[in-house]
Amino acid sequence: YAPPSDRFDDPLLASLESTETMELLLKIIFGLELTNEEDSNETPKEVQCPPCSVISNGISIILALLETRTAVTCFNTQINDVQEFGAEFNSQNNSSEMSSEDAAKQKATLNAILDGIVPWLPKFTDLLVNPPALAPMNTTAGLLDPPLGLTRLHVAKLICALLGTNNQVINSTLR
Repeated sequence: YAPPSDRFDDPLLASLESTETMELLLKIIFGLELTNEEDSNETPKEVQCPPCSVISNGISIILALLETRTAVTCFNTQINDVQEFGAEFNSQNNSSEMSSEDAAKQKATLNAILDGIVPWLPKFTDLLVNPPALAPMNTTAGLLDPPLGLTRLHVAKLICALLGTNNQVINSTLR
């Protein structure tokens, strides 16, 4: 069993949470052409709208990273021993085991993830307004054109999770 200070030093998780990986994931989600390191001065070109599964699965990865980090940082910053939603589900979050150094690492990682997402927020909100094409759906309440769809549902979940972090930059950008 690893000591509490070593629990969050996972190289695979660290590479997944890195800014470069988040940037790559967001480029894939929005269907931007991936360029080589040498051509990084050019702006990425949109190739085509990726399939809904690419968008929703990419957002699921971001949600998993946000959920873990938010639960850990919220659990450690509780006031009067009132438990926050989701914090009690992670077995490694016992406040007696979590040092202030670990909490600072978690907070820094969460902020790095959020900083990587902020420039892409207009594209996420555009996905809500202009979702990938879906066939109109007849319901008993009338015609849904366009229907909600999996893409819009995942984007709404992501925006809800981002607002749940209570980050000032996210809140002001989504205003």
